[in-house]
Amino acid sequence: MPDVSSTPWRAWEIVREVARIVTSAASDATKELVDRVDLVRVASDSIEGLIDEYFDVLPSEKVVVNDTVRVIIPSARPTRKRPVVPTIDPSKEPQRDGYVNQLCETLNGWAKSGSYVVQGHASASAKLGIGVAILQKVRIGGWLPRHQRTWAICFLRCIVCVISRHRS
Repeated sequence: MPDVSSTPWRAWEIVREVARIVTSAASDATKELVDRVDLVRVASDSIEGLIDEYFDVLPSEKVVVNDTVRVIIPSARPTRKRPVVPTIDPSKEPQRDGYVNQLCETLNGWAKSGSYVVQGHASASAKLGIGVAILQKVRIGGWLPRHQRTWAICFLRCIVCVISRHRS
């Protein structure tokens, strides 16, 4: 489908380059004493940027694609050999912070010319196995007051207390 691209000539160049890389790797794989795992890794690394360019994948979209491949697909299709379900693994604070930062960057990128920005933080309860991302619209140059950042932690603690009472 290179002809329906906004730049068909470049799309055809990408198709030819990917075909050359794959054909070369397939040919090299037939040689004796070749590290096929490394060969596949090198070929994959070589074509990844070309595929992103062909499909016009933005860096923020790449994060979603990588998360889908790394987390969503294995969670949706556990096997006997791979019974681990990544979506139910507890998140760690750096993961939550990274998620909120990525989300805020994306939303703020969409609203570059506005007079507000989105700020956020994440809170979680390991005991309950839940977390929440809190986002707030703030005037540019403003900041999220400390008392507004801690309400989610208090809310999660209240939920823990209520559930603990019901289990007793």
